[in-house]
Amino acid sequence: MYSITLLVCLVLLFNFLNCELVALVVIYRHGSRGPVLMYNNDPYKKNYREIWPQGFQQLTNRGKNQQFALGKWYRRHYKDFIPTEYHHEFTRVMSSDVDRCLMSAASNLAGLFPPRGEQVWTKSIPWQPIPIHTTPYEEDPVLAVGKPCPKHAELMAKFKEQEEYRSYFEKMRPAIDYILKKSGETSDEMAEIIHDTLFVESYFDLPLPKWTNRVFPNITWSLMSYAMRLPIATPQLTRLKAGPVVDYITSFFEKVTKNPEESQKFLMLSAHDITLVYLLQALGLYDGSWPEYASSVNFELHSTGVGEDEKYLDIYFKNSTVYQKLTLEKCGAQCEFSEFTRLIDDVRMSPENWQKECFNV
Repeated sequence: MYSITLLVCLVLLFNFLNCELVALVVIYRHGSRGPVLMYNNDPYKKNYREIWPQGFQQLTNRGKNQQFALGKWYRRHYKDFIPTEYHHEFTRVMSSDVDRCLMSAASNLAGLFPPRGEQVWTKSIPWQPIPIHTTPYEEDPVLAVGKPCPKHAELMAKFKEQEEYRSYFEKMRPAIDYILKKSGETSDEMAEIIHDTLFVESYFDLPLPKWTNRVFPNITWSLMSYAMRLPIATPQLTRLKAGPVVDYITSFFEKVTKNPEESQKFLMLSAHDITLVYLLQALGLYDGSWPEYASSVNFELHSTGVGEDEKYLDIYFKNSTVYQKLTLEKCGAQCEFSEFTRLIDDVRMSPENWQKECFNV
């Protein structure tokens, strides 16, 4: 009995050591940007153009460097998989149709694919143009999550009628009133998103007003975090928000497994913090934290090359301080791809099914 057990363990170890990466999907948040907006009493409201010359929500030079560094990290980490030279038959790049995401993709690709050999087209700069595909924001349910879904709006309205929602804002009312009074704002929605403005200003080493010490970062983060997670507060809401991106990633891998000779092997997705939050929530992997700039979730499809050649999927999360493996609760450390597709079947949504469910057609 011991010999049989040992043999099985040795076979499993051999398979693990001889596994091959056959396809890769990376989805990341854009780099550092300017604030979404300024509040009425913001001390930097009058001179914000001096601080963020490109304006609100635009990628900063720091953000470009973050993405360039992430591209170089991809190059080092996946040097045995991603070819040194870009080729459209191997790599596809998709981006949310928002300036900071498109520019992040361009910056990332500059670090990942500096021109080599015949791809050097000028000696002036070590850069080459690489196609970045996108879908108009208001038509994109995958990366920008900007396409309207009436069914989701209906379910959100119903959720806001529940005791859980009302009790949270009753509890936070004193803090909200304090924030609105000090900021010169009147809308509760502004109290929910002011954390972003304060965070960005502190990120650029700008001193914050003393009144913020009472609420920033913990209370403002609680308000913003709740607002950010509200669209995925229930399984059905999560499915409508994250189902399309789960399907997009899974379909890419399915194409590789069914027709490896004619399929691209590397998919890069340039997106937003909420895209990562919704995706991780749908997979049961979200820990409640805010994905920092240039955070990346990496999906690796591996092959053992033996037997029926069952593929398995590894998922990793990377930011500026952490690189860690994420384990699906019901799948274990070595998650067979067939089991992964079974587990996410309830949450993934094809474009056709999403359209039908959102519009009740």
